[in-house]
Amino acid sequence: GSDDDSSGDGGLFGGGDGDDGDDSDGGLFGGSDGGDADGGAGPGGSSTDYDGDGLNNTVELDEYGTDPTSADTDRDGLRDDREIERHGTDPRDPDTDDDGIDDGPEVHEYGSDPTTPDTDDDGLPVEAELSAHDTDPTDADTDGDGIADGVEVDRGTDPTSTDTDRDGLDDRRERSQGTDPTAADTDDDGLYDGTEVDQFGSDPTTVDTDGDRLHDGWETSERTPAGVALPDADPARMDLYVQFVYGAGVEPRSDRFVSRTVDYWAEMPVENPDGTTGIDLHVTSEESIDADPTLRGNIGRLADRYYGSRLGDRVGIYHRVLFVDVASDSVGRATTPGWFSVVDPDARGGEQVVVHELLHNVVGTIDDSGRCPNDTAHYCRGGWLSPTIDIGSDEFLPTPLADEIERNGFENPHGRLD
Repeated sequence: GSDDDSSGDGGLFGGGDGDDGDDSDGGLFGGSDGGDADGGAGPGGSSTDYDGDGLNNTVELDEYGTDPTSADTDRDGLRDDREIERHGTDPRDPDTDDDGIDDGPEVHEYGSDPTTPDTDDDGLPVEAELSAHDTDPTDADTDGDGIADGVEVDRGTDPTSTDTDRDGLDDRRERSQGTDPTAADTDDDGLYDGTEVDQFGSDPTTVDTDGDRLHDGWETSERTPAGVALPDADPARMDLYVQFVYGAGVEPRSDRFVSRTVDYWAEMPVENPDGTTGIDLHVTSEESIDADPTLRGNIGRLADRYYGSRLGDRVGIYHRVLFVDVASDSVGRATTPGWFSVVDPDARGGEQVVVHELLHNVVGTIDDSGRCPNDTAHYCRGGWLSPTIDIGSDEFLPTPLADEIERNGFENPHGRLD
């Protein structure tokens, strides 16, 4: 054409000669009938869908507000048409649910829902699951322990491990047991919680399951941290360790005497945590002293001399029964509660007297209404703790006293074990 001809490439997306931009092919993103470079479709697109995203240019502009020249308006890794038609996301917002993860990575990389910040509804946003907790944003319970990831985070447990503290109890069982899922030894008795429950049948929430004033950890190892031996100890059955000590010239008790005393304790109707009844009495040693003391009045002086100053690391662990003369109408005395007692070696029914005095040690103050008037240490309705034992008829532990031992354990003058 001549120099004054209108050029075919003169408009932004120009039309033909003299085109004023009003014809149907010469709109804003329109091209000439010939589809020249400036007025034709973009790469992979067409004149009606310039960016090739499957959405009409006019629809993108008027209905969705997206860029018809870009297949991914918000550059989030999802094509505009996929956001609208398949995922329900906002093609103008790279992070539709504002969870800190762009829509494209949610769909293609993590498999999470880009329209909700918490895909698996476990209480944790997707971004937190990925960056802070290393959990699966598509699985509400990543470790499969029956506790939602968000709940675990709130409780301080590890949502990626079924057993946060590695004590042998999974986090869900810890909740049912009442133990701390973040502490391997909830009661600090030296035993892992799982070991207590599955191996020993002891209570992982208390240091002394059976209430015999001996830590569960000591009983399972059969010795205290100081090395005091506890042979045949059981954390789920009461054990009572006793030494017999004889004054000068006093004959040691016979094997039959010891055996009968042990049997009396084994027959007591005290129910243990393991479902058995009875108390295991262990007479671990016998020894004689050079002196021949006599109990006159209060037992405290002899207790100080022959218990606290003689037993070393066994104080508070072992009981001592001292066989010496008792200069009174009684045939025995005991610290109530405590660990020391005195028995007259010539007392009739000596085994029964030993049982009586040791019961004073472990029962202490009687709570039941059957206790004697003005005497909280004796029981006036018969049995081992009667003020006077009727040999042959009082050789039993009354049910209220058995219940008291079950409920309180062996009474400790220093308070219950922590």
